[in-house]
Order: sequence, then structure tokens, then C-alpha cells
Amino acid sequence: MLLPAQLYREELKRKMTTCWYQPKYKYYFLANYHEIQIGDNADWRRDFVCVYKNEVIGFFSYSYNEVDRSMGNFGLVSFVDNGTILIRDVLKHIEMMFEDGANRLEFWAVADNPANKMYLSLMKRYGGRKVCELRQTNYFGGNYHNSCIYELLSEDYYISKRKERF
Repeated sequence: MLLPAQLYREELKRKMTTCWYQPKYKYYFLANYHEIQIGDNADWRRDFVCVYKNEVIGFFSYSYNEVDRSMGNFGLVSFVDNGTILIRDVLKHIEMMFEDGANRLEFWAVADNPANKMYLSLMKRYGGRKVCELRQTNYFGGNYHNSCIYELLSEDYYISKRKERF
């Protein structure tokens, strides 16, 4: 279940700090091991933790622009090896946002991040797409890395939902 990160601020800080030097989290931090900042409001940024059996198992955040009704600047971290519960809850939240009037979703990912396979699968499922791959946008681990940009529009989301019914 996604709950406001503000309610779990200290636990989330501890969990994020333990991830800093673990190689599997390199695509999230990109060698910038910064302390997570959780705002005291949800004016433009929304921060959530995924709680399962009273344990924080993941973090999900994004910004929301009320003017153009767009979601962007996503952050997604699973603190457990099987992130299925986190992904399920994030997808439910995104669906809810589209149902409540969001028009656009955009996120970036480092191209050689293994999670891109899942991102491509989700884009295909919901009618979104990989817009482009930008070259040498990140430098960490002694190498340059490309970035992928993904987008999903509400009209694509609704078309995919209609197809699911048939």
C-alpha cells in the first residue's frame, strides 16, 4: 500500500542511506549519495512509501504540474529483491491519477539499467512509448551512460484499457 512518505520520514532516510553504497542501486543515485528530502506538503511533489506487512519496502515519488496535468521526475526504489508489490501499487496510483484527470506521464531512466526491460513492457501494455535515447547524459562508475525518455498520454492509457476489455 502506498502511504505518504512524510509519515515514515526517519525510516525512509535509514533505508535510503543503507542503499547508497550497494551496486544494485547505482542507477537510482548515479553516484550522488544525497540525503533524501521529503517536503512538508504535496504542492508539486508527491512522495510515497510502499508498506507491506508493516515494513517499508519501497519509495515512489514524482512531481505533478497542476497547470498541464503532467506527472514527471519519477523516483522509484525497491528495498526488497522482488519489487512486484511496489510496482503493482505504483501502477494503481498512476491509473488513479489518469482517472482523476492527469494528462501526461514522463520519466527518464539510465539506458543500461536492467529495469528498462520492465519499463518497455509497461509502456507497451499501457500504450506509451520510449521517446528517445539521449547519449552520454550521466557519468558515474568511470563511464558515460545514455538516458531513455518514456511517455504515456491519457488518451493512450484509455485506448489500452478499452483493448483490455475485449
